[in-house]
Amino acid sequence: MGISIQWEVVTDVLIWVERPVPDGPIICWNDHLVNKGRNPRVGTSIDQISPLLGSAVPGTIPVVWLSLGEFPFNHRLTPAEGQILADYLAAGGSLYIEGGDVAFGGQSALSLIDGVTAIDNGDLQGSVPGVTGLDTGLGIDATQLSAPYRGRSGSIDHLVPDGNGAAALFQNAGPPGQTTAVYYDANVSGAGTHRIVTSSTTIEGYDGDESALLDALLDGLSPSPAITFTRGDGNGDGAVDIGDPIYSLAYLFNGGDGACLDAQDSNDDGSVDIGDPVYSLSFSFSSGPPPLAPWPNCGSDPTTDGLSCLTQPSCP
Repeated sequence: MGISIQWEVVTDVLIWVERPVPDGPIICWNDHLVNKGRNPRVGTSIDQISPLLGSAVPGTIPVVWLSLGEFPFNHRLTPAEGQILADYLAAGGSLYIEGGDVAFGGQSALSLIDGVTAIDNGDLQGSVPGVTGLDTGLGIDATQLSAPYRGRSGSIDHLVPDGNGAAALFQNAGPPGQTTAVYYDANVSGAGTHRIVTSSTTIEGYDGDESALLDALLDGLSPSPAITFTRGDGNGDGAVDIGDPIYSLAYLFNGGDGACLDAQDSNDDGSVDIGDPVYSLSFSFSSGPPPLAPWPNCGSDPTTDGLSCLTQPSCP
């Protein structure tokens, strides 16, 4: 009798189509995901993937990690496999897909929603001495991940971002400088909720910090949900009152708690300093301006800064 796997509680599935017995690299991916607190499984075929993947794990976007192999020993997706992946993505999952000729082949349900097209499937004599990381501006910044490439260089696809929400992630570091990986966030274009990284180079061939690369891919494909907060409610008790500037002063001068610096930044200038308790005191006792958004209700930070909020008990 086979072992039944509850795919609803599995956060990641790793499939290496051309190697039915998992070997070193894919096991390393699995171990890395376990260390990140994920619940991965190594699958044996694409038809195991279910739209229910990860559905019982609150706040976690599931990811399928799919390696199709390097040319000429690569697997091309069938229409049926493309439909399976499209159904999974429609249910809210994310996909990392790599391999030679990864974006070529007949049109499928997946190719219609993956945010990438291939304009050149490379040359058998082609050279990819390294990959240059780029900032997609969409959630993955790979500018610190440029590295030599030791994989097969022949027939590396030239990929093109297709549509709003798609951007180049890696480029060939040598001639002809083609795009080798694309990131697509369907949320940006309103075409769905799925995220996809399509790469014609492989993680196995990447000769840089593989753990840092996997972290960047995971953060882009399965970002942590934003913690909501109420600005000015620095102590997280659900009210903006005298307790909050006292709390901020304790943080500034006595090593107090900084679990939600966004909330303590009452004037939203991107830093927590003496101006914030002064601003809060002015609001509470001198009819000064109120804290900036999000206030008076819980919400996410509408401005970009270097502060964070790890937890605020008064917000869901």
